[in-house]
Amino acid sequence: MRKSLLWLLLAVVPLLGGCWDAIEIENLKFIMVMGIDREPSGRVLVSLHAVNVEQLNVSTESSSSSGGELPYYLTTVRGRSLYEAFHNYFTRKHGRRGHFSHLQAIILGEEFAKDSLPECIDWLNRERELSVETEIFLARGRAYDLMKVKPIQERVSGSFIEGLETETANIGFVPTATVPILLTAFTTPGREAIIPLLEKGKLDLLGQGEKNETLQLGGAGVFRGSKFCGWLTPNETRGYLWITGKPRDPLVIVGMDERKVAFDVQEIKRKIKPHISGNKVRISVEMEARGEVAEIFGRGPHVDEAFFKEVGKRAADEIKQEIKNTIALAQRLGSDFIGFGEIVRGSTNNKKWKELDWRTQFPQVPVEVKVKGLVRRSGVAVEQLKAW
Repeated sequence: MRKSLLWLLLAVVPLLGGCWDAIEIENLKFIMVMGIDREPSGRVLVSLHAVNVEQLNVSTESSSSSGGELPYYLTTVRGRSLYEAFHNYFTRKHGRRGHFSHLQAIILGEEFAKDSLPECIDWLNRERELSVETEIFLARGRAYDLMKVKPIQERVSGSFIEGLETETANIGFVPTATVPILLTAFTTPGREAIIPLLEKGKLDLLGQGEKNETLQLGGAGVFRGSKFCGWLTPNETRGYLWITGKPRDPLVIVGMDERKVAFDVQEIKRKIKPHISGNKVRISVEMEARGEVAEIFGRGPHVDEAFFKEVGKRAADEIKQEIKNTIALAQRLGSDFIGFGEIVRGSTNNKKWKELDWRTQFPQVPVEVKVKGLVRRSGVAVEQLKAW
């Protein structure tokens, strides 16, 4: 009887200790935005927007009256590697463990991206607290300079950057980059990485002086293998989004004599087909953009079916040119961020793929682009316009 009771007590004791690996929230310091730079000395500079718990729940009115204190502050740590900088030196300054569960954005400096991005992505992929949806951005220059900007649109910097990416992607001007997306790009033969560009911007605010500084998106940085190799303009970035079928709600402005017509693209169908003859490859791209006329400004002929057909044709010409410009840049940089190689590899076997020597061949591969634009309906008052 006593022996049975003893075994029962031994079985119950482990259940009385609570969560053995729990970390109390009082021992954590939540990070909202992280910037990573490579200094001239070779050391890594990590910039962090850390939550200021005392200000987090303060209302906007009381915050303004108390000197406009933010619910976060900027702090930096340095180290020989990213892991050392964050894990060894952050706690020495704050007495708490840095925690990534609320991290909303990661900004990578240009110098750091030139030679250290794969190792960075590998480390981030192994951080258990980090969300797979955390957005990653490139800075033209230092990430630290962007971390110092305090956008007035939002009190929480991470929320502003996260919303900025979502809405800018909605109109088809920036790609999306997360740890899983970049990890796939670095480990998939025939595909290179592309990351949206985050930079300083200005707001038109009267009497605000330097307070009108903000952040904006537009364009992207691309990689050749694991090395950063060049920048895309907003239109070249949109060319990438057209050909990969990823723009969500893009707008094309079409010139019609003295008129300008806004063509709102709402559906994209695309077909990319590789043609392999011996060890030579050519690629054909066929795309159809469907949408509606969102706006017509300027006087001109009657608006009728022929007018809409011409709008579709001219919109297709605009889209085709953007795609061709992006392909030309990709081949000039030797960076297949579009992913043609991945499609070619999927249409052949491993032995043939190696024989094609894609990295050497890609800059000279002929690419034929065909685009069709179709206006499905009008979003304007056609009958009123006919009276013009």
